Amino acid sequence: MNFAFYVSGRASRLRKALAEDLPVFQDVKVIFSDEIETAYLEAEIVKKGIEFKLLDYKKILRNKNLVISNTLLETLKSHEIDYCFCFGRHLLKGDLLKEYENRIINFHPAILPLFPGINSIDQALEAKASVLGNTAHFIDEGMDTGPIILQNVVSVEVFKESGYDGVMDYQLVMLDKIYGWLKENRITVEDRKVLIQGSDYRSPAFFPSL
Repeated sequence: MNFAFYVSGRASRLRKALAEDLPVFQDVKVIFSDEIETAYLEAEIVKKGIEFKLLDYKKILRNKNLVISNTLLETLKSHEIDYCFCFGRHLLKGDLLKEYENRIINFHPAILPLFPGINSIDQALEAKASVLGNTAHFIDEGMDTGPIILQNVVSVEVFKESGYDGVMDYQLVMLDKIYGWLKENRITVEDRKVLIQGSDYRSPAFFPSL
């Protein structure tokens, strides 16, 4: 099973995943970036035997999202990628979503369907939310509307103590878990509902703990 990453910005979560040498990298064939700021990671990526593909979105004059999507599709197909983990900023569209339906997994720093789009943690804080969290979901044509795979919830106190990273670093735990589930063929999707075979969906969480 072959994996890829799509990243934007400084790719902070990817940097931390590389530093922790998560098991997923033994199966990652290519990392695709649409932003020049990620170039600082190229040497470390190549050292792991992974190809680094860079497309500077700022040089795309028209239809940025479609150009990025089509280039990503070509990259995934040329490396025979089964699943792509997404930490990118741009809305994917076009043939990519058809050919890789339920195979591109996005990590969003909010408990969807609440606070989709950009600056989601800030949205939650402005709304006086008492809990924050992350959602891993398959990408569809909407903005953070795809089938949800896994979510985590933390008290807003985590943000007060550790900032954005304190919340978003849980995405690495989710990434590692989802990678394992995919390798074990435990993830199924039916009628836009994701089921993880053998998982417990009934465990509650309390803040503060009881």
